[in-house]
Amino acid sequence: KELDAPGEITISTILQAPGVMRFPEEALNAEEAWPAIERALRAALADLIKMREREGKHLAKDLIRRLKAIRKKLKEVRALHPDAVKRYRAALLERIQKAGLPIASEDERVLKEITFFADRADVSEELTRLDSHLAQFAHHLRSKEPVGRTLEFITQEIFRELNTLGAKANDAIGRRQDHACRSNPKNTESFLFSILHHPITARR
Repeated sequence: KELDAPGEITISTILQAPGVMRFPEEALNAEEAWPAIERALRAALADLIKMREREGKHLAKDLIRRLKAIRKKLKEVRALHPDAVKRYRAALLERIQKAGLPIASEDERVLKEITFFADRADVSEELTRLDSHLAQFAHHLRSKEPVGRTLEFITQEIFRELNTLGAKANDAIGRRQDHACRSNPKNTESFLFSILHHPITARR
């Protein structure tokens, strides 16, 4: 009023001005504050561990489902494998016949080709190694320790064996089974990559 200033000056306006309100600064006593901080920290960590344990169990169930799918397909591959040479021999003789070539089924060249195919298409070693890798994967999945990197390594080994298996699967049925098998480890590999640093993955 004395300055005849225009506008209205409220209490809120005054309080917002810098330096009008001052609060005494009290130094935090670390020793006195630590018990409360420790309790809050321990409670937060306990909640985090419980959450990650639940998440780990969920992830483990998904990985077990993938293992079962791979084992099922490998079982089908095993069932098809003994007849692979017979199928190849029949297909080879059919091609020879369609081409009108004067070559008998017992011709030495035909027998050599069939023998070569049988050796090249033998996947017994790959199937044995895959059984071992899958068993190791399941074993580590039951561990209470961090196993992300171990599972990733085993998954890479599984995929390597399946690639070799696929290279040897020269008939259409074999290729279909191989593709079905490989799709699961590839997804599993990406899945593991996302949880690689999860400290309680697969904890039971």
